[in-house]
Order: sequence, then C-alpha cells, then structure tokens
Amino acid sequence: MNDNSDRELSDRFASLERRITDLERELAEFRDPPPPTGPAIGSTGNLGGRTGTPVIGATMPPGYMPPPPAQPPISAGGETAGSSAGWLEEITTQLVLKWAGLVLLFLAAAFLVSTAISKGWIGPELQLVGAVGIASALIALGLRPTEKTRSWQSSLISVGVAILFTTAGAAYSWMDFGSIRISTIAAVLVVVVGVVLARVADSMLVALTTFGGSLIVPLWLDSADEFGIAAAVAYSLAIVVVFHVLHVERSWSALYALVVVSTMLVGLAASGENESVATVQILLTLTALAHWGTPILHERRFGAESGEVDRLAGRVILAVPVWLWGATVILHDLDAGSDTFLIASGIAVVALVGSALLQSSIPRWLCAAQLLAASLVLSAGLISLLDGSTLLGVLAVQALVLLALCRWIDDEWFLWQSIVTALVILVATGITTAEAIDTDPPIGDDLIHLLVFAAAAAIGFWLRDRFEGRLLALSAYGGVLLWVLSVFVHVAQGQVIISIIWAVIGVLVVVAGLMQRHLPVTRIGFATLALVVAKLLTVDLAEVETFWRAGLFFLIGLGFLWLSTAIPGLIGAEADDARADESIGT
Repeated sequence: MNDNSDRELSDRFASLERRITDLERELAEFRDPPPPTGPAIGSTGNLGGRTGTPVIGATMPPGYMPPPPAQPPISAGGETAGSSAGWLEEITTQLVLKWAGLVLLFLAAAFLVSTAISKGWIGPELQLVGAVGIASALIALGLRPTEKTRSWQSSLISVGVAILFTTAGAAYSWMDFGSIRISTIAAVLVVVVGVVLARVADSMLVALTTFGGSLIVPLWLDSADEFGIAAAVAYSLAIVVVFHVLHVERSWSALYALVVVSTMLVGLAASGENESVATVQILLTLTALAHWGTPILHERRFGAESGEVDRLAGRVILAVPVWLWGATVILHDLDAGSDTFLIASGIAVVALVGSALLQSSIPRWLCAAQLLAASLVLSAGLISLLDGSTLLGVLAVQALVLLALCRWIDDEWFLWQSIVTALVILVATGITTAEAIDTDPPIGDDLIHLLVFAAAAAIGFWLRDRFEGRLLALSAYGGVLLWVLSVFVHVAQGQVIISIIWAVIGVLVVVAGLMQRHLPVTRIGFATLALVVAKLLTVDLAEVETFWRAGLFFLIGLGFLWLSTAIPGLIGAEADDARADESIGT
C-alpha cells in the first residue's frame, strides 16, 4: 500500500517537472522568436495606399521592439491635454456651483424672512437678530475654515458682510425700524467690520464688497438729505482714504480703480447741488489729491514689484484733474470762458510742478501719467475758452508737443494721446474746410486749417513705420487737397489754379516716391494725377473759359509728358542693374 502511494507521488512530481520544462521552453521561444523570412529591414511597400511603410514580415534586428503607441500631448503642468481640460472644467463647474449655491441660500433666506414678515410671524427685532446671526455664522465659518471650506473663505465672509449691509439698510427702508441716522451709523459700523475682515482674511473680494456697501447703503437711505451734502462728501472722502490705504498696503489695484471711478461719480452728483460751496470745494480738492497721490505712495512702497496691472490702475489719475475741473465748474455754476480756463490752468500747473518735484523719486511711467493729466485738463480749459479754427490750431500744437514729450520720456500713452488728438482735430478741420468751400472764411482761419494739416502730416511722417502714422499722413494729404479747393475756389479763375496746384502736388509726390523707391507714395501721386484728369474732363470742361481751358490742358499735358520722360532717370541705376542682371540670366 505504501509502495503504491510512493510510486504515485513520484509520478506526479515527474509530470510537474515536465510541465515546468515545457513552460520554460515556450517562454524562451517567446523572448527570442525565430527571424521571419522576407525582405530585409528598411524595405518599404505600399500598404493601404501609403508608401514608405515597413512590409509586414520584414527581417528585424535582434532585440527590436516596436515603437510605443502615441501618447496624448502633455501640458505644462505635467498632465495630458485631456486631463488639463477636464481639470479646468472641474474648476469652472465648482466655482459656478459655489456661487450659485450661495446666491440661492441668500435668496431663500430673503424669501423666508419676507414671508415671515408678511404673515406677521416675527417682529422686526427678531428679523434683525436672525439676519445678523446668519451673517455672523457665515463670517465665523470663513474665519475658521476647514480643509474643505478653505477655498470658500472669501466668499463666505463677503456674503456675510453683504447681509449685514442689507440688514442695516432694510431696518429703516423696509421694516420702518429706527431712523435714518441709526441705519446710517449701523452701515458705517459694517464698513469698519468689513475693512477689518478684509485685512484679516487678506481678501480683495471682501474689500470690494465692503466698498460697494459703503456707497450703496447711504444712497439707498438718502442719507445726504438727512446729514447734508457737505457731510456726504466728507463721508466719501473718508471712504476714499480708508480704501486707498488698503490698496497701498496690499496692492489691490482693482480696488483702487473702482474707488476712484465711483467716488468721482458721487462727487459730480454732489457738486450739482450747490450747497455749502466752499466746504464742498475743499473736500473735492482733498479727494482729488488722495486719488492723485495714492499711485505715488503705492509705487514707492512696492517699487519694481509693481506690474502692468498696477500701472493700468495708476493711469486712472488721467481723469482726476479733468474731474476736479468739471466738478468745480458745476459747483460754482460757471459758464465757459476765462474763469473755467483759469481753473484748468491752475490744476495743470499743480500737476506739472508736482511732476517736476517728484521726477527723481517716482518711475517715468508715473511721471508721464502726471504730465498727461495736466495736458488733458489743459485741453479741457482750452475747449471752454476757445472755439472754431483757433481752438483747432492750438490743439494741433499741443499734439506736436505731446509727440515731442513721447520721445523725451518714452511713454506709449503720450504717443496715443498725440495720435488721438491729431485724428480728432483732423476730422474737425476737414469738416470745417469742406464748409469753407461755400462760406469763404477769413484768411486767418484758412492759414490755421493749413497749420492743422501740416501738424498732422508731421506726426504721420514721424510715425511712418506705424499704421496710425500712415493713416494720419494720408488723411493730412487729402486735407491739403481739400484746403486748396476751399481757398482758391473763391478767386478769379480759381478752377484753373486748383487744377495746376493739384497737378504740381501729384507730380512732386510721384517724383518723391520714385526717388525713394516707395511704391505706396508713388501710387498716391498717380491717384492725384488721375483726380486732376477727372477734374479737367468734368468741372474744368464745363466751367473754365475756352482760352484758359486750352492753356490749362496744354500746361498739364506738358507736365505729364515731362514726367513720362523723366521716370527712367528717376528710377536710376538700380533699375538698369536689375534689367542687366535679367538679360544676363536669359
């Protein structure tokens, strides 16, 4: 019995060894397959119409491994493009859902409170306590975030602050609880709380929410009617100082820009009331100085760390001098004239002196912003003092000065202000010149119009490498042709003079274009000559006397003949060399 068991066990071990041996042999054959017969590697065939593909069955070298399958592109963060797109979609979806949820919760609470009020379930005291409790709970969650709610910190605090502002305004407006003074004081306390929370959470979103509430709630309550215009402007100045300090401390550029734009609108509205004129004037001036000086303090604090976003926000000061000028004019109910020009000049002088004093301690771009602000308010003063052709001429000189300053201070904004000024006065002068064809203005106005076209042409020539410069130059050229028509159409045989001058200008432009090898200029000259021919065959043929018409056609015809014979010489030796090379090549 034992012998049979031992023999059976031995047979099993032997069978197992054979199976292991067969398995190892098969694995060895799989690792080193026999070389297939067929063309050598490198030979190609035509598979599915594509050439250059290795033929199936080609001889491969020992150890050859097929190329790995193509992988999806990798993003800069080390993830594939598909995973990156999915990540962006996830972030966007999460953000939308988060704010949608917060807004819906806010509306649900508002509807619940509204229903409770309409049904008489709760009194005003309990309503206020409940709203403050909800706001406090949201703020507390934001101040002590968990791992899951850390990204919600700013959102929770912002919604809590918004509820507090709504509660302060609704206490009087909706619930008729307390008075305007109590609600306004409550809103001011919420401003203080919001500013503290913005600093603690280091959140610009909370700061933006607080600033919005600081303006909306007093307007909602009509606090200016209760406290007076002077008190409202003083409150606006205090808000400006507080939030500008936040910007200087934390470099929140969007907050600075919003504060400047919003408080300037409030200042304009307040200046129209004409109450407490002297006090409001002082407060508006202090507000303008706060707007003006904040970018300087910010730049001196952060220095080279300030980026393009900060510079863009700093450019808001361009509107501040014009705003102060306009608010002052409205406040004192002044008409256009010397008084408004003197106010603009005074503001411009302050800006220029400030720029000169700070030039060594602030960056060039900020100094340029101050100079541009002075230029803008000076333009506003000139517009209020002058009119007609005189104004156009003065603005043309100003555009040239701006372009010169651009070369000195190297700031792109000077360039654009010069271009925009030149384009505006060019269009206005073109309209005035076209009207002069029928009105025949004084010779002084005609000379000013020519000065404007010359200034625009000079700016265009200076910027000839830019599209804006070429546009200015071409527009100025058309303006000169129009000016010739408007001036000489009123003299005897004016049509003859106009045709001759246009022909001379066209020939000169063609000659200049050919000598400089500048095809667009040459085409403009030929277009002018074509305009001359069209005028000869239409206007001149109908209006000019026969004797003068014959002389005109003869003179211009001779000019065309001279130009045709002079073109080869104007092209010069370069064209001759090109033809010689072409003949050698053939």
